[in-house]
Amino acid sequence: MNTQSTAAADSRAATAPAAAKPAPANKPSKLGAVIRVTSGNFIEMYDFFLFGFYANQIAAAFFPATSEYAALMMTFATFGAGFFMRPLGAIFLGSYIDRIGRRKGLVLTLGIMASGTALIAFVPGYATIGLLAPLLVLIGRLLQGFSAGVELGGVSVYLSEMATPGNKGFYVSWQSASQQVAVIFSAALGYGLNHAMPKDVIADWGWRIPFFIGCSIIPVVFYIRRSLQETEAYLAQKSHPTFRQMMRTIAVNWPLVTVGAMLVVLTTVAFYMITVYTPTFGKTVLKLSTEDALLVTLCVGLSNFIWLPVMGALSDRIGRWPVMVACAALTMLTAYPALSWLIANPSFGNMVMVELWLSFLYGSYNGATIVALTEIIPVQVRTTGFSLAYSLATALFGGLTPLLSTWMIEASGDKAAPGYWMAGAATISLIATVLVYRGIVKERG
Repeated sequence: MNTQSTAAADSRAATAPAAAKPAPANKPSKLGAVIRVTSGNFIEMYDFFLFGFYANQIAAAFFPATSEYAALMMTFATFGAGFFMRPLGAIFLGSYIDRIGRRKGLVLTLGIMASGTALIAFVPGYATIGLLAPLLVLIGRLLQGFSAGVELGGVSVYLSEMATPGNKGFYVSWQSASQQVAVIFSAALGYGLNHAMPKDVIADWGWRIPFFIGCSIIPVVFYIRRSLQETEAYLAQKSHPTFRQMMRTIAVNWPLVTVGAMLVVLTTVAFYMITVYTPTFGKTVLKLSTEDALLVTLCVGLSNFIWLPVMGALSDRIGRWPVMVACAALTMLTAYPALSWLIANPSFGNMVMVELWLSFLYGSYNGATIVALTEIIPVQVRTTGFSLAYSLATALFGGLTPLLSTWMIEASGDKAAPGYWMAGAATISLIATVLVYRGIVKERG
């Protein structure tokens, strides 16, 4: 199989007659499966977002320094450290899911994430236990990163394999859409806390409340996810490769995994730029209030939630290639000018407009790209290959976005400098899209 034949098959499926679609009686079970598999994705991403949303408070609690900039840099460095565990999670947990089953693997990833979340929620601050505090927070982030290394891939592959004919893009888009529910929920919760509690209380201990809430939700999500059924595509495989066989297949297809990582560079950079980094950017760069910055993030989450399934469905109809090329090119051309205009005209309304434009570009590109990545990876190692490609992109680009954005502004004096980072990510993904859909890089085994 090569990527051109895959795209052709997807195009034929997209135009399949209505009779190929499941009967209405099957819809509740499909909806239930989507909710069950994405519920865990929601809680994992919710915990990730909280770390970015409360970066200032976490910096003060665990990383005391001589300046706000230094403390923030240490916090974002710890945030980024978790992403370097993702490739390891992709390899070891991904191979487990490909070998043992989608359902068992997704339950395991949730357990690992729960351990990391509990550490961050309950560890006392630096003033109480000294250097042990930032060390334990770092361990929590590493556990979260190890788990998340395969969570997105496992959920995306599950949705891809359970999708009805001609609707893979729409189904797989709910993996990313569930992340937006986490953005909306965490931003709304933060907004409510800022109205209900004094700022000094939030800075002291109130920021932990959302983490406690996340811990209380986890048992419910465990119960929901344990009722998942194994996918028919996995059960239909006559044999499942060993870890060594999977690593050999990944090695043979290394060019494809590399280009797959390049495909999602724009997705992961844009996502962390417009969600995790937005509250910090709004407060420290534009000097907006915490409430306004969180409200912008809430609007972004709602916008993403709308565009992801819409553009995923559109890619089922017109193909992945047109959507991905158009959005990558528009991002490359407009990211820096949009942020530059916002810096020159800082206000809540203008920030909403710019972030909604970037949200449209992200949601449109992601809606087509995530399903495309499931289609170009060999089925025998689909979870491992997808997760490794996504994790590499996140570790090397997306996870470093808050840290590099903060550093770029400080080093250059240009408050719109993060726009260059986003435009560069778009350029990489545009090149990868051409390589994949022009058949320059093909699957070998």
